[in-house]
Amino acid sequence: MTAILSFLKPEKPRTLDCVRFLRLLLQGMSLHAAEGRAEEVSRFRAEIDGVSERLTARSSSEEILVEIGAVIQMLKEQKARSDGFMNAHVRERQAMLAMMSSTIAFLATSSAVGVEQLQCIEKNLETTADIDDVRLFRVKLSECLTVVRNESVRVRDVSQNQIRQLKDDLDRAARQSPLPRSLDPTTGLGSRSEAEQMIASSILDGKDATLALFLVDRIAAINSRFGRKVGDEILLTVAQRLAKQLPEASPLFRWSGPAFIAAIDTRGASQAVDRQINQITSERLEKNINANGRTVMLPISCSAVVQRIKPGDSAEAVFHTLDRFVASHAGEPQ
Repeated sequence: MTAILSFLKPEKPRTLDCVRFLRLLLQGMSLHAAEGRAEEVSRFRAEIDGVSERLTARSSSEEILVEIGAVIQMLKEQKARSDGFMNAHVRERQAMLAMMSSTIAFLATSSAVGVEQLQCIEKNLETTADIDDVRLFRVKLSECLTVVRNESVRVRDVSQNQIRQLKDDLDRAARQSPLPRSLDPTTGLGSRSEAEQMIASSILDGKDATLALFLVDRIAAINSRFGRKVGDEILLTVAQRLAKQLPEASPLFRWSGPAFIAAIDTRGASQAVDRQINQITSERLEKNINANGRTVMLPISCSAVVQRIKPGDSAEAVFHTLDRFVASHAGEPQ
């Protein structure tokens, strides 16, 4: 409040007043961060707090403007992550409601026990909030519905063809989403939420595929020295190069921070894919930037890891493996 009142005085506010005012705003942004994954919200708050700590009475106007620009970019990225988080919630709940609706159609008046179990599940669904809990609960729901169907006389009497048709309908309902695509604002690629959908669908459909995770080296140091705008330009350059070098029909996504992920159809040629990925990471890019009135040439390199997926794999385990590679090679939390 003291910082705000200083702007109401007739004289020009001091730098310290501006810093106090900005710190107050940053505190509000951190406190009221948009809903999302707990680790992403914590990282956003830590970044905002870091900006607040760097602002002092000795900060120049140029330094303050740079920090404000960084905060604007942080807000943009946090909004994109929050949108993906909320979209994932909606899709998971849609899939579970579709499963319940189809099963209730089978159980109508034929199994009082089955109806009671579904009502219990529905109550638990209404109180589930965390997205990881929702996904876990969806698996439990599927198992419970299988038990309920086995207990129902009508389900025991239907033909195997009807059961297969029900499963196909449920899988199709789980994959359909009326929501718009979630795109990464920096590169225009599909976001992490789309990448997770693609991986989960490949496992569900019984497809063998190879995931290639590319990590841009030293991006944190570049952001710190030259600003986030230069870092974003480098990420865009790498994304464009990867899109040209990867095999056709290999969708490319922004995974997290400096990481990109591509899905490659191996069709038994895994060694050829490994050679191609090694060739991509062995090439070095260069980008000229303007720093303080002089041109600086920045070398750009990537690290990569290959993760093969097959039917029966756990999508969550695959996500954890990829995140662990990013965390261990990026040099900072991503």
